[in-house]
Formats: sequence, C-alpha cells, structure tokens
Amino acid sequence: MFGGGLDIKLSRHVAFRLLRADYVISDYRFGASPVTPNTEIRGARLQTGLNFMFGGGEPPVAPSASCSVQPTEIFAGESVTVTATGSNFSPKRTVKYSWNGTGVKVSGSDSSVQIDTTGLQPGSYGVTANLSDGRKNGSASCSAKFTVKEPRPPTISCSANPERVQTGGTATITSTASSPDGRRLIYSYTASSGEITGTGETATLNTGNSQPGRITVTCNVSDDRVQPLTATSTTMVIVEAPPPPPAPAPEIKQLEAKLALHSIYFPTARPTVENPDGGLVDSQAEILVTLANDFKAYLKYRPDAHLILGGHADPRGSEEYNKGLTQRRVDRTKNFLVEHGAPADHFETRSFGKDDQLTTEQTKELIAQNPELSPADRQKMMNNLRVMVLANNRRVDVTLSTTGEQSTRLYPFNAKDFLALISLKGGEKKPVKGGVRKPPVKKAPAKPPAKP
Repeated sequence: MFGGGLDIKLSRHVAFRLLRADYVISDYRFGASPVTPNTEIRGARLQTGLNFMFGGGEPPVAPSASCSVQPTEIFAGESVTVTATGSNFSPKRTVKYSWNGTGVKVSGSDSSVQIDTTGLQPGSYGVTANLSDGRKNGSASCSAKFTVKEPRPPTISCSANPERVQTGGTATITSTASSPDGRRLIYSYTASSGEITGTGETATLNTGNSQPGRITVTCNVSDDRVQPLTATSTTMVIVEAPPPPPAPAPEIKQLEAKLALHSIYFPTARPTVENPDGGLVDSQAEILVTLANDFKAYLKYRPDAHLILGGHADPRGSEEYNKGLTQRRVDRTKNFLVEHGAPADHFETRSFGKDDQLTTEQTKELIAQNPELSPADRQKMMNNLRVMVLANNRRVDVTLSTTGEQSTRLYPFNAKDFLALISLKGGEKKPVKGGVRKPPVKKAPAKPPAKP
C-alpha cells in the first residue's frame, strides 16, 4: 500500500481530512498451496472526513524566578530591600517564599524582605530566594547581591574672628565641614572658658568674666548615620586684659631709656648639651638682672611688650651644631630672665646659627666706637682682631618689641671674666642660678724666702 493525503487542522483536537488516496497491491496465499490459490488484489482507496485527536499538546513551561535588591550599595546600618518575582507558576496555587543569606540573616516569607545591615563589615553580601507552588517541578530560585561600603568620616576646620578680644568681648566661631559620603552634618561646640552658643556652621563665644589668656574652642561635627562618624577641630581666642590707664609720657620715656639693652656674650661652645644651664659668666648675669628688673617695671605700662632674643655663634662648627648651640644660648638667656621675674610668655626666641654674623669690618667699627676702651686697650683688640671677630659673634642680641630698640653690642673688654669669654677653648665655670655669683677672692702672693 502506498499513498498520501492532506489534513487541515481546525483546532487542537479536530482536523478536516480533505483527501487521502491509497493504492493497494496484495498477492498472499491464505492456506496450503494445493488447496488455496493466491490472492491477487489490485485497487485504490479514497477518503475524506473529520479526524478527532485526543491527548498530547505542548509540554508545560518550567517555573522561573528573578531577584532584585535596592539599593545595591549602602553603609552599615542602612536598610536593604530584596524582592523576588516568579513566572510560570500555577495560577491556581499559592507560591511560597523562603529566604537565606550569605553573611547576613534574612527573616520573612513574603516576596519582599528587609535586611538588617547593622554591624556589617565592608564587603559584598548575597541573598537567595526559593519559590514553590507545591507541585512536582513547581519550584525556582534566584539570588541578588549588595555591597556594604567603607564609611568615611567627615572633616572640619574652624576659625575665630576676631582672634583677640578684651575681657567681656565676643568672637564669632566659623566651622567649615564636609562629608565625603554626602551625609547630613550636625555641629556642636565647647569652650574651655566663657560661654559658647550655636549649633550650625557658626557660633558665638562670649568671654564674660574670663581671665586674660587663651580660650580653646572645640568644634565638633557628626554625620547622620545610625552609628555616626565624628570629627573635631580647635581654634584659639586670646583674651586680653583691658589696657591700663596711660602713664604720663615722660615716665614711659624714662623707663624706655632706663631699659639699657645689651648683647649677652658667651664663652666658646657654651652652653653645652650636657649642661644647658651653664655658660653665663658673672658680668653677663649682672646685665641680665638689671634688664629683668627694668622690663618688669616697663610691663606695668606696656603689658604687650616683648623681648626678642636672637642667638648667634662664630663660624666654627657645622651648620647643625651651631644651630643647636645658638638655641641653647637664647634658652639660657630667657630662663635666667624668667628666674628673675620676667614673664615667660613675653619672649620671642630666634636661633640664627651661622647666619647674620658680624664681619671683620663691623667688628673694627664696634671696637672704634666703644667709649669704655682706652687707646691701649683698643690697640690690643685690633692686634687680636681675628679672635675678637669670633668672640663678638658668640652672643645673644636683645630687642624691645614696642620700640624696636636693639641691644648695644658693647663687648665687655674690661670685665673680670673677659678672658673666659675671649678664650677659643671655651672653658666653663659653674652655672649661675638664681642670681649673680660673687667674684672669687684673690689670695695675696706668697712672700719670697729671705736671702741667706
């Protein structure tokens, strides 16, 4: 049999058979050959009608799920929402959700859950959702990730305007702060004295009855996290006492004239690192005692006055050594003045090392202008000019800030301890503390023995 046909599909279960044609050939014996002849059939068959089909159809589509997280990047303590969406589940069944996380704890059985990120360390975290409608092969799962970022603290700087006020005055404190993470900022202020008000970028410091001196203002800023990050900065406001009533001009002039400023000279390489309180010979200590007394009296009328101490050294020695040496000289001078009542906060010290040294010509001019030298003494100094240039550079210069008057570089050639100052070996006596050492008592020379 061979043939063919054409069906037109009307629906899933019904088709119209337009035509089917078959040609049949049969030559088969239905019994034993002696008694049964061959069957010889030749013919054609035509069909038309309706075909009915039962069962079959396309296989069902497997369920699927997709997960999303919002937001994908957060800081520890912020909330994260994860949502699972299912497809191709049976509409007649209820889809159930179960959740689990990698590094996080997830609670809930809805299609969307909230994740608590409090205390999480910076890094990446994953969440997985499992969906099921209860049928065999009726389940699907999906995952989503979010990142906990490294938090960055805010930064702040603050300043005062004005920086100096008299007792009872006010100053405006201004803060400049920013958050690298774009967080909202909260400001607060504290002060070591007085009263400060304000919670924004500016605050007001009222010094009230604060004593003269420095007031430290601390500016604080924090961001709006659940666990806020903070930063601080400080600024200073100097409270000054009201100026005293002006003294009569002649009295001030008399004190300024009495402030006989003199350069202070030191022996070679003194003071030493081992003995920073040494190196001050008697003649120079006497000068400093007078200077301290005159300066204390002057401060009653000019409380803002300062003494500027500039240390120098001769050119011998390395740059580093001379820098430390000149610093020890100004420190020794300042400490001696403070020991004799001069206020410690009324000094400025400068260490010049090898810089700004007196030249040979300048030393000649100082020798020529020294009124205390006799012609013979002046000639002796000129004969030893190289030594005198070195000795004149081992000094501390003194300047009065209110007048700019500089110290007189009057080398103590006639002092009893002149040889200690001029020596290139730098011998040192015991340090002077708390006052001036009395000069040693000279012993009378022993009488020569009588002649026999």
